[in-house]
Amino acid sequence: MDNRIHGVNLAGLFVLEPLVSPSLYQRYPQAVDEWSLSIAMSNDPAGGGLGQIEEHYKTFITEKDIAQIAGAGLTWVRLPIGFWTIEVFPGEPFLAKTSWNYIIRVLQWCRKYGLRVNLVLQVVPGSQNGFAHGGKYGSLNFLSGVMGMANAQRTLYYIRVLTEFISQPEWVNVVPMLSILSEPVPTSIGMDQLRSFYVEAHRMIRETTGFGKGKGPFVCIDNAFMSSSLFNGFMNGADRVVIESHIYLAFSPVTMDSVSAGTVQQACDLGQPMDER
Repeated sequence: MDNRIHGVNLAGLFVLEPLVSPSLYQRYPQAVDEWSLSIAMSNDPAGGGLGQIEEHYKTFITEKDIAQIAGAGLTWVRLPIGFWTIEVFPGEPFLAKTSWNYIIRVLQWCRKYGLRVNLVLQVVPGSQNGFAHGGKYGSLNFLSGVMGMANAQRTLYYIRVLTEFISQPEWVNVVPMLSILSEPVPTSIGMDQLRSFYVEAHRMIRETTGFGKGKGPFVCIDNAFMSSSLFNGFMNGADRVVIESHIYLAFSPVTMDSVSAGTVQQACDLGQPMDER
């Protein structure tokens, strides 16, 4: 509550969706998400195959962009990534492991220009929402559906890998926040199941980092399109947890008046009721 975060989301860099990275989809009109785009590219070796995605990594965000973000007075970037940064299983068409070097490049640039990073595991196995930015449109097999629990276990492993990486001395001050899930759909997953996953992820992260300031990142959980008041008293006593709420001004009746009046609350101490924050 002492330092306000002014940041920008680097959407469309490591998680590709038609709305944000349209040029990649224009050659493949049948593609509606990164899953189908990856398949279409793999079937088009003459057109560059999956190498087109690596070329996108190289050029979509440059050091000049990061310098301009810092020059504009912003202090943070939000960096969404997909689980295929770490690995893929057989049958998953994503470009595996390739983005890791480019993620490190962005982190190095952010350190150079004094920016902090919220690293976001935007896409998890099975997809937590079935949206285009969830990797595979129409698929929701996380904590429910086909392989739902197995996909949740995979996700916990990837969260551990990311936690161990950003908790190293080289990165701990560059990446002070890790978002463990983005925009899950509780009507399909179940709110109790989602909350249980958050508890288990927090336990595993703090088991890895230890407790207290300077020991690993803030853990950021998504309010899943629900009122943040539903999390009153949730994870009481947890270590450095914030809650994230995505406000879509283009698709909702939220006005700037309500924002200035305090309707929109991005981060909070989950040990207190919402009306005390």
